[in-house]
Amino acid sequence: MVRGLDDPRRNDYIAKDSLDMLRLLRGEDLDATARVLRRARSAELEVPDATVAAAIATTVEQGLIILNAEFSHESARGCALAGRAAAGRDDPAVVAASLAVLVQRLLGLVQVP
Repeated sequence: MVRGLDDPRRNDYIAKDSLDMLRLLRGEDLDATARVLRRARSAELEVPDATVAAAIATTVEQGLIILNAEFSHESARGCALAGRAAAGRDDPAVVAASLAVLVQRLLGLVQVP
């Protein structure tokens, strides 16, 4: 059974994962990441089977929808959870805002409306 971001039993794991996402986005070339996501989303990856390419495109599209819904503004659940995971080391509001800005930039580069 898959649990949502609002399931309290998963919040600790998701908070850590959300904070890890911030760290990854900070250390990644967003332009290069966006290029790969655009190619995967349009099924243009070099894979041996068109069915696999289509499945990848569908999965990437779903991932971008979730990224937009859960991480594209600082009050979104994913950003708030990242801030919670950083509490005590960093300012949760700054962490949440930083993650939202990076996600917005990535989504803009991938051209997600």
